[in-house]
Amino acid sequence: MGKIGNMLRSLFVSVITLLISTLVCVVIAEFALRPFYPSSGTSFKYRVPHEVLGWSLEPNADYINYLPEGAVPVAYNAEGWRDVSEHNDNAKLKVAVLGDSFMEGYSVALEDSFHRQLAAQLSSDGTTVSSFNYGVGGYGTLQEYLVFRDYASKQSPDVVLLGLYLGNDLRNNTQALNKQDDSIKASRPFLTSATGNWELTDTHYDAALARYHESKNDWWGNFTERSALKRAWRTLWFQIKQNSQQPDRVEATSKRKIIEEFGPHMCNSTPEVDESWAITERLLSRLNIAVAAKGARLIVFSVPAYHEIDSAVIAQLTAAAPQDASLCLAEAPGYQKLAAVTQSLGIEYLDLMPSFKAASNGDGAVLFNKSDRHWNAGGHSLAANLVADSIRTSVNR
Repeated sequence: MGKIGNMLRSLFVSVITLLISTLVCVVIAEFALRPFYPSSGTSFKYRVPHEVLGWSLEPNADYINYLPEGAVPVAYNAEGWRDVSEHNDNAKLKVAVLGDSFMEGYSVALEDSFHRQLAAQLSSDGTTVSSFNYGVGGYGTLQEYLVFRDYASKQSPDVVLLGLYLGNDLRNNTQALNKQDDSIKASRPFLTSATGNWELTDTHYDAALARYHESKNDWWGNFTERSALKRAWRTLWFQIKQNSQQPDRVEATSKRKIIEEFGPHMCNSTPEVDESWAITERLLSRLNIAVAAKGARLIVFSVPAYHEIDSAVIAQLTAAAPQDASLCLAEAPGYQKLAAVTQSLGIEYLDLMPSFKAASNGDGAVLFNKSDRHWNAGGHSLAANLVADSIRTSVNR
């Protein structure tokens, strides 16, 4: 027993020594990598519960959104928008931008974002321009309308832009399709019906605020989210995948998931998708009336998605869809529907898809970050150029 006891004691000491050595190495690696992978965060960490909107961006917050493509400094102004702190109140042309994460633009530097490049394009002829960015990640059309009503309208804009992302905006507009997979997103308000009285669901603000403070106090979750070692591993894994030149694997999926993720581009629509379109149409109508009442002009433009542009992804998703939920991503019928809806409401609509397809030539990486599937600087630039031309046309009518 004495010999076995000594062996067990020796083994225990060896295991403890190995664990301590591993921990020391991890700590050293963490601090050694921090200069190269600076303290990070994501937009999700800075979404604060809001009684009306569901959530808003934390005023004066700043962080590094570390993507495999590069580190992106992100800062929100004192009002809680991804925008400059001061605007020219006497500008000849004022433009308010509404939208979700594509318009918030946290995947590119501020000067490369849509609203800043748009202002640069519109001011190239000497016109003084102020562009106000009211884009917030995760917002649906109802929240964008509420932002105009309560915030953007106070700037007395001449033009109001709504970037509509079919990748999830329709899903975010109806309870039948929206997935409540995020504690703050669970507070999203909804329009209860496409007809009848204008009634919104409760945002459950108190419960959302409690969950928010809980997440803020989760020291382990916050530490791992900001870990340089974790970011270094993610970057290495991303590069390995890219160097392998193997396309992302797309698993066969269920009809329900197809409806939730790609409903607008299904070859045959479903009652849930039809309901979402009806609610979206009512929301767009309400926004258009509110914008017109302020003497401004509303322009809705499509926000092309990676899975609508990249040929390999289109082919994979189409093949993975079940027969009873076939996808027509190449034809993207959702954009024809959006054009018909806006036309019926008398709203000016600009479809960016043809230009994005032509510029990318089937390679999504030309205009998108492959890591988070948001526009890169080139995507923002192309969109800004196209929308600027549309604004010039509408203003000069």
